[in-house]
Amino acid sequence: MLFRSAIKRKNILDKSEKNGSEKAEWLLLLIYLHHPEYREIILESLDEKDLIFNVPDYRWLWQVILELETQITNPRDLMSTLQNHLLIIENQNRDFNSLFHLNEHTSQEIFQPEEQIKGAIIAMQKISLMEYRRYCQEQLINALDSNQREFYQQEFYQTVNKLIKIDPHYQQA
Repeated sequence: MLFRSAIKRKNILDKSEKNGSEKAEWLLLLIYLHHPEYREIILESLDEKDLIFNVPDYRWLWQVILELETQITNPRDLMSTLQNHLLIIENQNRDFNSLFHLNEHTSQEIFQPEEQIKGAIIAMQKISLMEYRRYCQEQLINALDSNQREFYQQEFYQTVNKLIKIDPHYQQA
């Protein structure tokens, strides 16, 4: 998709969006690790909505998880395999302990995995669309010819409509 490559590296999230993105991605990783029966739903949802992890540490961890999954035969072995893998990586300054060890709060967070997955996917989708809306707005402002302006104006309004569809209370900033 056009906007995926256009915004993949450009991080233009404001603080509240970063918090929302981080929470949604953390929740998906938590469910993915602790509930193997929901892994396919998460994979399909991310693929269907063309979503990527925005938080660099979570994006990196997601790639490691996907690589390790091809090496294990029992889905229940993923978490221990991942923990072992992270232990042997040198200079790894990332802390993923909250994903591995459930406490009362994190257990509550994933009590209803299906609903949590839906909410996290919607949050990630909304953030992705907001990034693309801003990108189109920038391109529209900087467009050099009428074809570019027309294209980005159309993309901008289609993206706003998608945002309204997933969040009827959406208000443009």
